[in-house]
This record gives sequence, C-alpha cells and structure tokens, in this order.
Amino acid sequence: MNEQSIPIDIHSNKLLDWLISRRHVKKEWQTDILLIREKINNAIQDMPAHEGIVKLLSGQHINYFHCLKIVEILKETEVDTKNVFGHYGSKRMKDWQDIVSCYQKDNLYLAEVSKILVRSVSYEIPSLRKQITKLEQTLVECEKKIKDYSKNEATSSKEFQILCEQLGITGRNIRTELLELVKDLPSIYEMSSKELKDVETAIDIYDAFNEYLSGNKIDILKILKFVIKKVIQQHMNMYMVKSLLKFCHLKLKHL
Repeated sequence: MNEQSIPIDIHSNKLLDWLISRRHVKKEWQTDILLIREKINNAIQDMPAHEGIVKLLSGQHINYFHCLKIVEILKETEVDTKNVFGHYGSKRMKDWQDIVSCYQKDNLYLAEVSKILVRSVSYEIPSLRKQITKLEQTLVECEKKIKDYSKNEATSSKEFQILCEQLGITGRNIRTELLELVKDLPSIYEMSSKELKDVETAIDIYDAFNEYLSGNKIDILKILKFVIKKVIQQHMNMYMVKSLLKFCHLKLKHL
C-alpha cells in the first residue's frame, strides 16, 4: 500500500498545529494571508457582470475555493483577451491568477482551510444543531396547534350549521338569506293588525264576563290590550314597520 494513501488520524482542533509542526505551513502564514486579503479587496473593485460572480461575492468571506471558481468564470468572460500562446491579457485574470498563486505558495490555502474547518466543527456545526433542535421542537408545537385548531374549526362549523338550521338558511350567503327572511315582515304585520281587530272583540266579551262574575272591573290581558291598541292605531301608518326593516338592513350589511 502506498504510504501517501495511508490515513492519518488528526483531531480537528489540532489540524492547524499539526500542519505547522510538520512544516507544511509556515508559522507566519497569517501575515501572508493578510496580504492576499488586500489583493482580493483590490481585485473585487473591477469585476465583470456575471451571475456566478455576483453569487460568490454576495455576503461571503472569499476563500481559496472561491478564487478558483472566479478564475474559471473569468476564463469564459475574458476569453477574447487570450493570445496565441494561451495567456490572458486581461488585468482581471492576471490579478486573480496571482491571488491563486499566492494561496498555493507555501500551502497558505491549507492553513486557511484548516482554520475554516476548525471554526465549523467547534462553533458553526454545534450552532446549526441547536437551531435544528429548536426548529424541530417548533415544528412539533405547530403540528399540535394545527390539531387543536382543526378541532375548534370542526366544532365552530357544527355550531354554525345548527344556528343556520334554526334560522332556516343555508349559511352560504348570510346577508342575502337573512334579507329574504325579513322581506315578508310588512305583510305579516298587516295581516296581524287585521286579525287583532277580531281579537279585540273577544277580549271585550271576556273582560265583561269576568266583571260579571267577580262584580268588580279587573284589568286583565294588559299586554295583549296594549299590543292591540298600538297596532290598530298605526295600522294606516306603516312608518314603524319601515323603520324596523331599515334597521334590520343596516345591521345585516355589517355581517
């Protein structure tokens, strides 16, 4: 088995120290990285209008792998500047190729990648796990609320149907259906006032009969007498009925 293919067990938190101790990376790598960051900031100022580059530069900390992708995109956008020897005359391409070369020199990209890996393992991954746990808990609570709300919806729907049956409507268009119920009120009132005239005669006879039996005049059927008096007085004037209907219409408009 090739020695280079033998896996090495290295703790993630000690990966960068291991690279430095094995001299794969210089101890002063951070100083060189700052120089590369400065070159990246300068190169970003002059970039072609390309969707892939916009995505790479939007809100991200540009690392070595982003630079490789930018170089691949520039091979398409700067193809017109390529000479017969295969070299690019574009300053953009030269700047980013120089950045990639600086990364590869003394394995600086390994140091940066190991730092990103350590940060991800130590902080970002645990944070994501906490977020996942919290979101799963929220999901369970939402599912429970959905069940509760579904039960309340079914109960309310059943009560609504019962009320509609009591009112004699379907409940599909409440305002129109209720207006249909009250449209016959004028004729009902008119018919009731006519029939009450006959009731008045019966009340007078009943009143005289009670007075004859008791020997005293007793005021009976007060409410019925009051209704008859008021209805007959206003039989020729339906203002009260129209006002009542108007009030009902105004109320139903707000349903």
